[in-house]
Amino acid sequence: MTEETEAVIAVYKSPTGTVDVAHIDMQLDEAEARLAELHLSWLPDLVSDALIGLEERLSDAELPIDPDASAKENEPRISAAVVLHRTCKGWSDPPGLPDAAANGTIELTAVVGASQLRRDIWGVATNCRTLIPTSGGGANQMAFIDGTLILQLQGALPRQPGDLEVLFLLNGRLETSGNDVVVANEVKTAERDFRIKDGQIEFRLPVSDGDIIVKVGLTSLTLRGSNGTFECELGSHKCH
Repeated sequence: MTEETEAVIAVYKSPTGTVDVAHIDMQLDEAEARLAELHLSWLPDLVSDALIGLEERLSDAELPIDPDASAKENEPRISAAVVLHRTCKGWSDPPGLPDAAANGTIELTAVVGASQLRRDIWGVATNCRTLIPTSGGGANQMAFIDGTLILQLQGALPRQPGDLEVLFLLNGRLETSGNDVVVANEVKTAERDFRIKDGQIEFRLPVSDGDIIVKVGLTSLTLRGSNGTFECELGSHKCH
């Protein structure tokens, strides 16, 4: 999916859609709805955990972990495909090793060519189930992901969650629930993507004439379109 991925990357760099200033309340409502569909309260942590495992695998093999790092001179050029297979934690969190058949898996493949890590990583999430801890002592939520994954590194592979810089694309199912309804109900397959760069989360929002980019702040959403950038407060929808 090289062409599709490059098209998404281009939109993040230069949005094709227009921020509708006259109806910005409607676009903010759409942005908040899209934000909920992305499940960013837990999905970046799951992605980070998988990529940290991949970084450990490459480091143990003395292979490069940064696509921007050049191969060292006067050393043999190495080419390799590295596959990471992780069993998801599941919903019941029993003692001992998790069961892949019950909890699902995530498999990622990274490629090193001529001693340089390629930026694109691809994989598959298969019925992956994980628990989301809630604050205040409430019941944990259940999360579910199933589909094909493309991850384009925006920096080096992370060694800890705060290091994550990636463009993430999913074609599949993605749900969060407090009970088994997450799997029992019919859930539509959909395409979703987001980007984490310099600690900021952004996602694409389709509009009538293309896509705009929405950056997520603690109390605001920033809409970036072909006609400018507008920072808007959540709740009041005041923009500047």
